[in-house]
Amino acid sequence: MSNFIKFFFLCFLSFFLIANSVVQAGIIQQVKNDKVLMTLDDAQVQIGDQFYGINSDKKKTSVLEITTIKNLKAVAKIIKGTAQVNDTTEKKPISTILKSGNSTTPTVPATQKNASVSKNNFIRYDRSKFAVNLLMSADKISTKQTDTQPLPQSEDVDLTGNNFGIAASIDVQIIDWVDLRAFAGYEILKVKATSQFLSCAGKSSTDCNADINYLSFGGIIRFKYIKDNFEYWGGLGASIKQPLTKKSTALKEPDIARANTLIGAIGLDYYINNNYFVPVSFEYHKSFNESETVPVISHNVVTLGFGFMF
Repeated sequence: MSNFIKFFFLCFLSFFLIANSVVQAGIIQQVKNDKVLMTLDDAQVQIGDQFYGINSDKKKTSVLEITTIKNLKAVAKIIKGTAQVNDTTEKKPISTILKSGNSTTPTVPATQKNASVSKNNFIRYDRSKFAVNLLMSADKISTKQTDTQPLPQSEDVDLTGNNFGIAASIDVQIIDWVDLRAFAGYEILKVKATSQFLSCAGKSSTDCNADINYLSFGGIIRFKYIKDNFEYWGGLGASIKQPLTKKSTALKEPDIARANTLIGAIGLDYYINNNYFVPVSFEYHKSFNESETVPVISHNVVTLGFGFMF
């Protein structure tokens, strides 16, 4: 009977070791210092599990140990060798780990929601982001004005002003180096100038101005380059600005309509840690509302914000 028990135990142990040696593959997405961010294809992977990093030539180049897990992504420290982005991973068989004397006690499954990458310095650049941004703009509107003299005199009046606004933005990753930034905000446009002739306010004043408040919304496709804690980017987008309040001595009612713009932008996001970041950008808005009577509409914006990742 004792021999049967021994035989049964050996069979069970062999089955257990074989079952745990089945390949569980993933891909290394980022490498920073002595840590990597990797995908997982098995929700049963646990903290302390070890993986091989395998290069494109199918050679094992590194040994990795899982330190943090969230959903089907994990942060692992590099125990041995050199890991590269796009290397595949293969779980080390338990028998190999036991032989090396590096046995661990797994505690947290990959589906555990409170496992937080923010407990270390590795940043999850693939997470979605929300930010509140202060807008600072330099604005210029040129208008053609004519006075009421017997021989009407025409002039171009350049209205200028510096303004502020506020906006909220959400960034959603499309692929590793491209994301979509959607935004909505409140913008103030106040510009003024003094005309040479009595051509403003119903051709009765030299005080030419415009005071318009907009509700704006739009999006920018951003192309990114990430280095350390900085995400540099450039992008193209568009916005729609709906007037909420409007008054002007220089612009006619048809000229104060919904504004549509094409946006060219550059900027950077500074990651304070794995939870918070500071976005900064410069945007040039090309207006589609320019006309014969309003030949120039210039809107240049600097944004500064604070946001969090989720």
